[in-house]
This record gives sequence, C-alpha cells and structure tokens, in this order.
Amino acid sequence: MIMQQLKNTSQMTYQEQGIAGYILGNPRDIRTMNAKELAAAALTSPSTVTRFCKKLGYAGYSQFQLAFIEEYGQLDTGTNWEGFKSISVAEAADHTLGLYEYVIKETMRLNSKYKLQRVMAILQRAEKIDFYGSDLNYLSLQKMCIQLSGIGISAHAYNALNEYYTNRLSPKDCAGVVVSHSGKNPAMLNAAYELRRRGISTIALTSSQEHMLELTCGESLYIFADDATVNPLARIISLDYLLNMLYLCLRARKKK
Repeated sequence: MIMQQLKNTSQMTYQEQGIAGYILGNPRDIRTMNAKELAAAALTSPSTVTRFCKKLGYAGYSQFQLAFIEEYGQLDTGTNWEGFKSISVAEAADHTLGLYEYVIKETMRLNSKYKLQRVMAILQRAEKIDFYGSDLNYLSLQKMCIQLSGIGISAHAYNALNEYYTNRLSPKDCAGVVVSHSGKNPAMLNAAYELRRRGISTIALTSSQEHMLELTCGESLYIFADDATVNPLARIISLDYLLNMLYLCLRARKKK
C-alpha cells in the first residue's frame, strides 16, 4: 500500500522524506496538485518528485497520483463513521464528495457495459416495469417510479408480491426489478421466483458477494456492498446511481 511505503522512510533521502511527509500530512491536496506544485510545497524540485515516484514503483508522478487518489479514497470513505461527531462542515463536504466518487467508481467497476446493455434491452421492451424492494430500497424505488411516470412509462413499486395482481400480468409486456442488498430477503426472493415462474423477465439489483437473488432472476446488476465500508450511505448511493443510470437510458430511448 502507498501509505505504508510513504511511512517507511528508512531508505529515503532527506528530500524524499520531505515529499513523503508532505503527502501524508496533506493527502487531500494531492488530488489536485501537479508535480511542480508538490515540489514547491515540499521544498524540492519537480525532477526529485519524479524520481521519488519511480523509486516507489510508478512510471512518474501522474501514475503515482492516480494510484494514491484511489487508495486514499478507500481509506477516507469508510471506517471512522464515529468521527462525524466532531467533523466540521468543510470536512463533511469533502468526505461526502470522496464517498460519492469512490462508491460510484466501484459500482461502475462491478457492472460491465454488456450487463447494462442486456438489462436495458429488457426494460426497453417492457410496457410496464414493476419494482420490488423493502425499507430504504422501497423509498428509492418509489422515487424511480415517479420519474418514469413523468416520461410516460408505467412503473410501480411494491414491498411484497401480490399474487392476485401478478396473475393478471402479461409476461411479454412486463418486467420486474427486484432489489435486495443482501440477496437473502425472503420477500424479495419469493417475488423474484414467482415473477420468473410466470414467465416475466426479472432483473436483480443485489450485492456481488451474495448470489441467491441473482440466480433466481434472469439478469442482474450489482450494488456496491463492501463489508469494510461501514458508512451506511454507501449502499444507498450505489443503488441510486444504478437507478438514475437506468432512468436516463430509458428517458433517452423514449425521446427517439
């Protein structure tokens, strides 16, 4: 890890120790600083910064900067939620931005464009889209349905399966989206099973770490759910990002 490399100063020159010390003391600044600015802040030269980055195993400062941003973003997002008891407004704004960037990047990494294309093909063919989720997921799905209704797409959110309603659906005209972060919610698993048993196209939005709901549905998209990230906003951000992406694709398709 880069942080450990920077802390291990035994093999560093005096100037390199100064660079490492500045980075460790000002990690947020590194996201926007170029090599010349870092050199000035660490009281050294740009060529020394470049040699230092190569010594750490990177082709140059730009590659080091990207790797550092990714690693620091992961450290900065999740593990000290208790710290918000005394956080300043400026720190909260910066932390929130970092959290959004990290979660969205991880969500994108989990979902290939081919998975998204398959899911969109199902939703674009459907005349009616039903969403299933519980608790906070249900609230996010209600918002999604309001957005879709605003562009003329029939969509409804449910927190459990209604068999009388489901039996009246035409399989070729409907799609079901079932959401469960854990992939183990009994009500959502039942909804997915019954929808698919009736020939209705089903899409799971679930964690990539649990496959029960994914295996029950025909297609799936992954919600970012890193157990190391205890920040409760992470999974909400990931789900909302996926829903907003699907909405924008359906809206663009609707306007054609």
